[in-house]
Amino acid sequence: MIDPNLLIFRALPSETARVYHWLGIRYWKRFLPDGAQWLGFNFKKDGQNLRDLERLRRFISETCRSEFAHGVMLAFSPLPFLWNPIWAGWVMLGFGLLLNFPCLLVQRYNRIKLRDLQERMKGKNLHPFN
Repeated sequence: MIDPNLLIFRALPSETARVYHWLGIRYWKRFLPDGAQWLGFNFKKDGQNLRDLERLRRFISETCRSEFAHGVMLAFSPLPFLWNPIWAGWVMLGFGLLLNFPCLLVQRYNRIKLRDLQERMKGKNLHPFN
């Protein structure tokens, strides 16, 4: 499992759920595919995983794994410029941004929301749905 406390996974001071709401993320994130199912990760992203702290920790770690994967793909998206014509490099870069950046944003948004839930559960020592 990836440690969600690593510097790259921490929210910036200005990075709040409100910023992501302003971007409309709650409305368009449902249209993104769940790549975990395609890759054989059997971690369901439903309310069942929000019922206890251990599953919630795993869910938060999964957002880090996904963010890291999409970040690596974004980092390598300029490589086609090395062996393709310039126009094809720009097309590939555009696809890389279009396909990975929204997914990366969703993972950061979800982690902010999940960490808030985690803190509420720890502080009150309550089941989140009681």
